[in-house]
Amino acid sequence: MLSDHLEVTTATKDKAVRGKWEGGKSRMDANFYSKGEGKSQISISHTKLTDKADVASVKEYWASALEKMKTLLEKQPAKTSR
Repeated sequence: MLSDHLEVTTATKDKAVRGKWEGGKSRMDANFYSKGEGKSQISISHTKLTDKADVASVKEYWASALEKMKTLLEKQPAKTSR
């Protein structure tokens, strides 16, 4: 679960989240973008990883987490903002 890894240090509603990953071993930034009705984009940046093994592990984690998010969101009816 994401909350097991991330300590949020900065958050801007509907726009961005930044934080310390696993007690500050690395940093994570997520930015959210509206792409029109019923569409959006997320950009994840994970920095201060120590070696190739960390990079591979984090890459696998985010691929899995984003796929789960996509599956959940596709089951939901699209919401429009007004």
